[in-house]
Amino acid sequence: MNAAHLHLVINHLPIFGALLSVPLVIMALAFRNERGLLIAAAATLTLTAAGALATMQTGEPAEEMVEHLPGIAEPLIDEHEERAEVATGLAVATAIGALALFGITIRRGTSPPAPWLAALLVATVATSGAMAWTGQAGGVIHHSEIRGEATVAATGQMAQSNWDDD
Repeated sequence: MNAAHLHLVINHLPIFGALLSVPLVIMALAFRNERGLLIAAAATLTLTAAGALATMQTGEPAEEMVEHLPGIAEPLIDEHEERAEVATGLAVATAIGALALFGITIRRGTSPPAPWLAALLVATVATSGAMAWTGQAGGVIHHSEIRGEATVAATGQMAQSNWDDD
């Protein structure tokens, strides 16, 4: 397995981890007395952040392998990298917030405060959106059909790119 393959394999962990975290935090908010839900949410958010950090570490070596391949545009890689930095920062901050909330809840021996869980939910939704936003930018690097450049079989012409509207 090379660096590009490893990047493609592990990049799904933060995307799906963030998505899975949203209903867990919603359930933790709805059932605040069930500490197990907060534990599950904090653990999933922590794995999401760890997966995002690992994915970032494999991104640069993957870029080195693919940046000179035909059909790969450097600006698309740069956009993906910039989005990944934002999404990873959000994931790490959200995981730290979830772990802090869990720690405070355990220390006090009470249910987590609803406003703090609501803030965690907002951060979790933002993290999930940022991960999807980053994944979309990664997908367009090598998938011309996402960019709107799918080859028209009958004519051999390329469809108008959605990126040309900028």
